[in-house]
Amino acid sequence: MFISNRITEDDIVWPEDSILDINYHLTSKCNMSCKFCFAKFKKVPELGKKQSISLVKLLAEYGYQKINFVGGEPTLCPWLKDLLREAKNSGITTSIVTNGLLINKSWLNIHSEYLDWIGFSIDSIIPETNHKLGRHTSNSMSPDISTILEALEMAKGLGLKIKINTVVTQLNKDENFTELISQIKPEKWKIFQILIIRGENDKARSLMINNEEFENFLFNHRELTFHTKMLPEYSEDMIGSYLMIDPSGCFYDNSNGVYVKSDSLLKVGIADALKQVKISRIKFTTRHDPTRVYRILS
Repeated sequence: MFISNRITEDDIVWPEDSILDINYHLTSKCNMSCKFCFAKFKKVPELGKKQSISLVKLLAEYGYQKINFVGGEPTLCPWLKDLLREAKNSGITTSIVTNGLLINKSWLNIHSEYLDWIGFSIDSIIPETNHKLGRHTSNSMSPDISTILEALEMAKGLGLKIKINTVVTQLNKDENFTELISQIKPEKWKIFQILIIRGENDKARSLMINNEEFENFLFNHRELTFHTKMLPEYSEDMIGSYLMIDPSGCFYDNSNGVYVKSDSLLKVGIADALKQVKISRIKFTTRHDPTRVYRILS
């Protein structure tokens, strides 16, 4: 049952105080080529190390409570540890979302001190499906589930909280993740209906699924609601509900189905930059509602 989350213009508000989680897209660089990815940031310049650290300081001073460092692939950022340390030392909850290829014992030993959450993107356990999705490197290497499971166990052993992200498309909508998620036992499993953003992933339209297909995927995994927090997001939920920074240090929003950028936070400050983007508190809150999946499945 699709629970509509449509909003009016009156519901679009400036997120001055209530939206305290932020996604900082550090880089457009990635070691995979996922067809459905809408964070490619074509021709967007990237901040250097000093500017990135200054940006994190600015976010901390403004009062943000959690930063999700994402990409592209955030582990490709040479100064990720410096950003995590700056955020952590400022009292901010830190998180990354990664495809997991570079996560190993050495990486975790270097970064885990300043990391609270680590999210792994897992869209299929079938190599052929991953390849069709573009979830592979330039030499056609797809993620090895056994290697990712090993990295997950090491991360858990270091006290990190685990989140799994899965994008549901035409290629994996009938796949069953029950055994995998039961084995991982993540604190959160975020399940996304594929979202198309004009100018970013238009060529992935053939992978789109309708709401019924998305709900069938959720229904097929309903027993997992007893083992982990399942957070489903329809494509509509992701429109105008995230507070995001691009690699150039600008807020951007997708409330019109295409990216609109603010001026640089480092130039105009957070308060003025916020006035140039739109986000819905209602949709933000809905995305974080842990009971919503039960209403969808009822």
